[in-house]
Amino acid sequence: MSKSTKGQEKHESGEKEQRKPRPTPEEWREERHKKSERSDLAFISRRTYDQFDFIGLLNSHDIMLHKLRLQAGRSRKLSFAVVAEIIEKSDKIKGDINLLNAQISRLLGDRYIPPRGFDDPLAKSDQDADEAQSGKKAGAEKKSAGVTGSAILVQEGIELPASA
Repeated sequence: MSKSTKGQEKHESGEKEQRKPRPTPEEWREERHKKSERSDLAFISRRTYDQFDFIGLLNSHDIMLHKLRLQAGRSRKLSFAVVAEIIEKSDKIKGDINLLNAQISRLLGDRYIPPRGFDDPLAKSDQDADEAQSGKKAGAEKKSAGVTGSAILVQEGIELPASA
């Protein structure tokens, strides 16, 4: 093939191949509606450019895990132990993202509502801090209940910049 020009590709025979025309807004909505009815498909909103990266990685990860599960146990290289280890790593990464979301939520002063299937990883540390706060002596000064965002990050081993 030679150089392509404005969506057209020239073949060695000299014929031009037209790309599929862009769908009209009505066609696009209809196609999207059809996809939304599938049980194995979900739409992900994206509010930041970072989401494009996560969505791409997530789609790729979904494909790889599906293929991995289909091939599990069929060769020494993909023994059930190896596949189980990879799935554990995947679960740990999901847990790490959940923890990061909870930490960011605390820094913003928001209540973290984890997605279905997950718990708030910081809820236990918040409860412990509240119990410790209420267990102090009656003569001691009252301090604000709960844990500050920076205390959570220090507890979790994340360092804040000096300006924070």
